[in-house]
Amino acid sequence: MESKIENAMFGYYPDGTPTPAPTTALWSTPTLSALQHVLVPPTATAVVTTTEELAPTPTVENQPTPTEAQPTTIPPTPTQYTEKAYKSDYDNFMSYLRSYAKVDEKDIFDYYQAQILREKVAEAVITDIAADEEVLWARHILFQDVENGEQQAQDFLARLDTGEDFVTVAEELSAPPADETQEAQVIYEDLGWFGEGQMVEPFETAAKELEIGGISGPVQTSFGWHVIQLLGRDTRTRSQADIDQLRTQAFVEWLDAKRAEVQVDITPDWIEVAPTTPDIPDAYKMQMPE
Repeated sequence: MESKIENAMFGYYPDGTPTPAPTTALWSTPTLSALQHVLVPPTATAVVTTTEELAPTPTVENQPTPTEAQPTTIPPTPTQYTEKAYKSDYDNFMSYLRSYAKVDEKDIFDYYQAQILREKVAEAVITDIAADEEVLWARHILFQDVENGEQQAQDFLARLDTGEDFVTVAEELSAPPADETQEAQVIYEDLGWFGEGQMVEPFETAAKELEIGGISGPVQTSFGWHVIQLLGRDTRTRSQADIDQLRTQAFVEWLDAKRAEVQVDITPDWIEVAPTTPDIPDAYKMQMPE
């Protein structure tokens, strides 16, 4: 008993190798606006100079080159993967499973059938995964002190209200402690571009509400207290891997909700075959003291 699934497992395609799906184009970084150039000035590029003039390139006269016999390269011819070789690999694989995993061909087919059914149901019920997503570019300062973090964030904002620069103050407050054994309690970093679900929910929600250049109030997450500045906002096309991940996540949530609506009795198959008392060989049994 064979199917396209088993053929694909061994790389055997009797009707021809399938055409690979097109790869999603890489998302290019958008051009900075005038405001973004002010928020994030370009980094100066070092220029290497020399006081010596470049020596002129010597002119080489064309010299006749004697003709030499070149060896002929014959590319290797790949060995054809025949149906006979495929059947041999298939039988060896099934024999291995029966011997070591204690499963037979029907178990393998039942497993793949369940997987295919799950994928088809997910495709049918999860249809609202957008091909494009909004992406944000932000930087933040994080105060990790649980007790004083909110007040530290307020003090940071107060300094900005007096006209001080976000980056200058953030770098000052996040400077490494003089004592190297102490852990820094304030962290400043440019987070770059990030998409949906890449940041914890309170952080992402606060960042989405900002205009470019805008600065948030104190935002609490499981990491501490943040002050966020939004540097950019754009739209990009999701990769197929991201779409598959979002569909899987949405399907798991949908499935959990459906299970909560009814009484589902799930009995794992292994319960029927697992021994209630392990049969341990005498040679491996512990000798109990008398």
